[in-house]
Amino acid sequence: MSSQQSQSQSEQDEQKKIVETFQKLRQEQQEIVNEIATFEEERREHSRVLETLNELDPSRKCYKQLADSLVEYTVGDVIPLLQTNLANLTELVRTFNEKLVEKGKELNEHKTKHNIRFLTEKETEELRKAQMAQIQTQAAKPVSNAKKA
Repeated sequence: MSSQQSQSQSEQDEQKKIVETFQKLRQEQQEIVNEIATFEEERREHSRVLETLNELDPSRKCYKQLADSLVEYTVGDVIPLLQTNLANLTELVRTFNEKLVEKGKELNEHKTKHNIRFLTEKETEELRKAQMAQIQTQAAKPVSNAKKA
């Protein structure tokens, strides 16, 4: 029985590692999604500013904040900078979307390899009921053994 316990313990440890790896992959996937959302928001902001500046006279003064300082530029000087930043942000979004797809594939491969599936709400409820019944049965056994003694 000791070898069975150690085998079941090693199986439990292996299952725990599989679940931890799966959770780690899901966390990494979520982090990529958060990065994409951040870059998308910055891209939208750059687009709005560009739309506004394109309507203005290129010789008009404008200010750009660099760290803690405001630096004076002309609209004509800022537009190319913003266009470059917008292009870079668009490329970052594209790159991170590719990373997201790859992470999704990696996650699905891990899920398939280890036969991981998500329980439905009904299955979860049935499992909880079975576990509660088992706990109640185990709790009742010592009491009945104590009365026999």
